[in-house]
Amino acid sequence: MNNVRKVMRLDAATWPLRINFWWLIVLIDVGMLLFSLIKLWRVQTVLLPLTSGLTAGFMMMPFYSSRKSGIDGLMAIMPFQRREIVLGHFLYGLERILALNLNLIAIDYVTTLFFQTNRSIMSVIWMDTAVTVFFILLLIVAYPLILGLDYPKTLMLVMGVMVGLEIISMYVIPVVGAEILFLGGWLTVLGFGVLALTFVLALGCSIWLSIRLYETKDF
Repeated sequence: MNNVRKVMRLDAATWPLRINFWWLIVLIDVGMLLFSLIKLWRVQTVLLPLTSGLTAGFMMMPFYSSRKSGIDGLMAIMPFQRREIVLGHFLYGLERILALNLNLIAIDYVTTLFFQTNRSIMSVIWMDTAVTVFFILLLIVAYPLILGLDYPKTLMLVMGVMVGLEIISMYVIPVVGAEILFLGGWLTVLGFGVLALTFVLALGCSIWLSIRLYETKDF
């Protein structure tokens, strides 16, 4: 696990901004709370796209950086097992997705509960949860492509995957979302358990496939 943590730290170090990741989250939260206090509701609408943009940036930046500096190729010839490199990339991606999007859910919940009581808290939570699910799906589908294929091919494939998932999320989630998550919907506690297990299995398969592809990759 020591090498896995090293890969995660290397990934984190590729972010070009000088501000620390956690301080960035605190700054966003303080800003959103201040906007709520002075009732600048329109400014708050940037929170979702801002979080989405940061999430995508944090997910993809290590691979752009590796392409320029050859970090992955260097790690591949060092005493790192390739599965450790893959696990490090995945855990870094998951950490950033969950940290940013759980923070999105929390700050949206607080500002809605105390400052915008006319909004539906459940609809806010559902929208933010859908964004989190979208990025986890993106990681599950895109990381094997990024880790297993040549970069020029990967860029086009990942862009196609992102567009495809966005189309699915735009048309499918609004239609079935309320029926799934809201009280009285058909997805019970057992259904949530099955859905969570499916996600875990899909993530495990994605990691397994990424390791297999990465082990055959030449640098």
